Amino acid sequence: MCPRYVLVVAALVILGGCSKSSVRADPVPSDPAAQVNAPAVAPPSSVPPSAVSEEGGERAALAALASLGLGAKLEMEAQHRPPDALKAEDVYAALERAGFAVTEKRQHVASIFGADFCLGAKGPDDLAFSVCEFATDEAAKKARRASQERLSKVVPNRESFLRKKSMLTIRQPPTKTAASEAAAGKAAQIFAAL
Repeated sequence: MCPRYVLVVAALVILGGCSKSSVRADPVPSDPAAQVNAPAVAPPSSVPPSAVSEEGGERAALAALASLGLGAKLEMEAQHRPPDALKAEDVYAALERAGFAVTEKRQHVASIFGADFCLGAKGPDDLAFSVCEFATDEAAKKARRASQERLSKVVPNRESFLRKKSMLTIRQPPTKTAASEAAAGKAAQIFAAL
């Protein structure tokens, strides 16, 4: 047997064993508020998500984000929210004041959209919402263009709207109804007025 082969197999066994014993899978809290307001955990990197979305972002920032586990990414994004963007919680509060039943609020990975923070939710008439916060208006515009070009082709009946460095995406059911169209239109108007 080739010594190089033995070394490779030994390294894989050791690394595989280390990764399994050092990674802890905590259950996702059932309370949506607990997900957004999870206790602070020091992430392995302090690179804010917006560093990746900037034009010509550093490779170190990309590598740092790529190396984080899902929980650490979400925590880092929650800790590095842009201070002057329209907050996702404020958007959902406005929808609720207008009579929308907004449920199942859950943070999702923002960096894949070039955002700093995203919070999804379900709404009435089979609507799904996502509010993403950005460090700059240009980053929000770029994300909206990318969303329209790429995701609208594979996810039907979705529209995105920009306001104060934030983007509201509204997805209607695969087959639109009069009720879903009316609710989506009303949600877009509420967002535009914030």
